[in-house]
Amino acid sequence: VLHGPALLRQRADRPAPRDAREATVSAQHVFAAAFLRGRLTAAELCPAALADPAIRGLAARVSVAVDQAVPQGGVRLAARRADGVAHEVSVPVGTGLPGREMDDALLAAKAHSLL
Repeated sequence: VLHGPALLRQRADRPAPRDAREATVSAQHVFAAAFLRGRLTAAELCPAALADPAIRGLAARVSVAVDQAVPQGGVRLAARRADGVAHEVSVPVGTGLPGREMDDALLAAKAHSLL
């Protein structure tokens, strides 16, 4: 479960994106692609990634829940493995947002990955 402010659910609760544009604003697809591939680049938002059965399968198991305790721009992931072990990770401010600006090296790497 991805927990976040109401805006996360309103704008990004898109469990089955139909195209690359929708994939960019699908919390489920973005999480699944980044988790499985260890990165989130343009390749994770292309038609092949949208059709990837592993990404689609994991994305289908991800839900979005409103949690007003999570600050705007943040997210908290709560997951339970098949063996019952629970994990939780919080990101109070997303990369690139005020308070967590990208430095020149990170910005250059992101730009390079998009070319």
